[in-house]
This record gives sequence, C-alpha cells and structure tokens, in this order.
Amino acid sequence: MPPKPAITHSSTARQPHLHTIRRSKIRVILWFLAGVLLAHAQTNLAAIAGLICDPGTNAVPGARMRALSAETSAVRLSSGPSRNRPLPAGSFR
Repeated sequence: MPPKPAITHSSTARQPHLHTIRRSKIRVILWFLAGVLLAHAQTNLAAIAGLICDPGTNAVPGARMRALSAETSAVRLSSGPSRNRPLPAGSFR
C-alpha cells in the first residue's frame, strides 16, 4: 500500500475556508441591517398622544389641545382625534 501524500498548508491556502466565507457573509448582512435600522430611525416628525380628562378622570368630549413650539413659537391646535397629522420634531409646551 503506497503512503498517502501529505497535505501542506500551501495547497490549501489557495482555497478560502468555508467558515471564513460564512463569517464574511454574516458580517455584510449585519452591517446592512444596522444601516437600515439607523436610516429608519431618522425622521423629522413627531406625534403627541393622550386623553384629555376632567378632574374626575372622565374624558372631555370636544376638548382642544394646543402645542406651542419652543423654538419657533408656532402654535398647532387640535380638537378630537388628530391621527395622521404629525408635528415637526422639537420641544413643545
């Protein structure tokens, strides 16, 4: 029986290891997902949600809400449900 040829590092160095390729793919996917999450988190709109109640904790029908921008002194008035009416991001009083 002839002896088996020895495998040297030089013969396997030309082919990348499978675990190295997998790690590279995983890193690319993770960086891509991180970029998507960061891009999604950046927005210039805000919302105020809540319920206007009287001292007895009963909802006040037809109550109006006033948001005053601390930076521009612009006023936003709202009465009733004001869904889909975003406010510019910033500080309000």
